[in-house]
Amino acid sequence: MRDRSTLAAKPIQQKTDRFQGKLAVIIGATGPYHIARLTALHRLLEKHGCQLALVLRNGRIAEYPWFADPGALPFEVVRAYNENDTEPQSFRSGRLVHHALSELKPDSIAFGMPSMAYLGPWLWGVKRGIPMVLFSESKLDDAPRKSWKERAKREIYGRFDAAIVGGPPHIEYAASFGIDRSCCFPGYDAVDNEHFRTGAAEARRRRASYSAQFDLPSHYWIAANRFVPKKNLPRLLEAYARYRVAMGEEAWKLVLMGDGPDKGLLLEKRKQLGLENHIILPGLIPYETLPIYYGLASAFVHASTTEQWGLVVNEAMASRLPILISKTCGCASVLLDEGHNGASFYPEQTESICQAFIDFHRTPVDNRVSMGLRSEAIVQQWGPDRFATSMWSALNSKRPPK
Repeated sequence: MRDRSTLAAKPIQQKTDRFQGKLAVIIGATGPYHIARLTALHRLLEKHGCQLALVLRNGRIAEYPWFADPGALPFEVVRAYNENDTEPQSFRSGRLVHHALSELKPDSIAFGMPSMAYLGPWLWGVKRGIPMVLFSESKLDDAPRKSWKERAKREIYGRFDAAIVGGPPHIEYAASFGIDRSCCFPGYDAVDNEHFRTGAAEARRRRASYSAQFDLPSHYWIAANRFVPKKNLPRLLEAYARYRVAMGEEAWKLVLMGDGPDKGLLLEKRKQLGLENHIILPGLIPYETLPIYYGLASAFVHASTTEQWGLVVNEAMASRLPILISKTCGCASVLLDEGHNGASFYPEQTESICQAFIDFHRTPVDNRVSMGLRSEAIVQQWGPDRFATSMWSALNSKRPPK
């Protein structure tokens, strides 16, 4: 049987008019996963004799305190922001981005459109007729859609030549704006799998030492979230309380990593349910320490009612964890192999979440181990290298004439 991956790669290799020159990527601020993706992309572009430049709109974002200036990177970085800004200032940042692009003179630009603040690079690209690649992890059911907004998006997004998206539902949404499906490539949502794989493996090798150091129980569920309404955490706690009633003394504890405006509500909910000794809230965990918390856990749970993708699922899977995730989670269609590396549930139904807890707890230990291995195998196909190859495909795609 012929290798499908080899067949898929040949058309790009045989192009005589492949992308050449410089790609400029514009993002708001960098988190660890941005660095992993862009480093992989830099390696691939360099291999093809091309260059990567990163244009940063701001150095940090209040909503994501783990985002920070990336420091020295192996590719060009232009900081198009005022050092005192924690959020992009539309007019000032737009002017600085415009100046940066004019100085860089890229042959293609790539960016997302999380807000109208990004109309600046869009207008810059449209005016010059430069190929533009959209980053998108949105899907149709993320939020209530208003027809007038969707029409406006079509006018804007329809000018992009290609898109890097999450998975199949995200391709459909991007295509609804006029970007040809043949120019939409999955793989946007990647994390540094190796960071979590090696860190979790080391944690398991030193289980007794790390468990004592971080005061972690022998068996526990783990969740990682910003404490905001769409993460559905009060219902998760209610479902966990029911699970404890069903399993009695055998029930595992729940470690809920994260922080956010709903923390007070969750502390009150935990007290109301009488679970102060069973639900652990360690706060925001440093990136370097995250693999330890994942690596010592028994399974991962994510109960969001709305989730464009859910990068914490990637992190847990790279750490070799089985996953229990909501059916609305954007990554479910790609990362969940139902029954083989975990299960899904209806996030609006407390009983559905509770039953997922119970069913997995009752799964034989050997099966749990196999599920974790399956998670690791699946997510290895969706790492930074996948993002890089999808970006290369997008740069070399030819949008069909309208």
